[in-house]
Amino acid sequence: FGGIYGLTSYQGVKVKEKLLKPIVHFENIEVAYKAIDSIAINKWALNHTLKLKEDQNHLAFTFRTVDLKHPEAIYYRYKLNDDVWSPWTSENKVTFANLDYGDYTFSVQSRNSVWDKSDPKTFQFHITTPLHKRAWFKQSIYIVLVVIGFLIIWLFFRRLKQRNKEEKERLELENHLLSL
Repeated sequence: FGGIYGLTSYQGVKVKEKLLKPIVHFENIEVAYKAIDSIAINKWALNHTLKLKEDQNHLAFTFRTVDLKHPEAIYYRYKLNDDVWSPWTSENKVTFANLDYGDYTFSVQSRNSVWDKSDPKTFQFHITTPLHKRAWFKQSIYIVLVVIGFLIIWLFFRRLKQRNKEEKERLELENHLLSL
């Protein structure tokens, strides 16, 4: 190309663009429609298991991967525990309703426009067993029922014995009066 000081030759160099591996982050985690109050969810989630009550069994996860050149080409997949991965989708929010009690691990992964996959990001949580389903509670109910059953049987036999004693005394008195 030419300029005011003469012609200039430009030798173009073909630069191969190296895309970085995508990184997925948790944006928000909601428990029973309320966001978890945590400043650094991603750091906190690596070392902790969230303990939830039995009525807090509705969870929603929002996650994101940033790609400035191709933001529309980011896709996500997820799984809960050891299930199979979900199909790739552009949706970055997943909701789980009415989860049963127990331990859970939520995993999410993203991919970019050239199908480079991120490392899976996990979040662990535990939903406590309801009181009426705990083993010690069931055993204590059985013990209480057995004790009440034995108490009812003991009172029944005691009352029967008392009636027999009263009947015997009445018959003895009647017999004594007849003999007089």
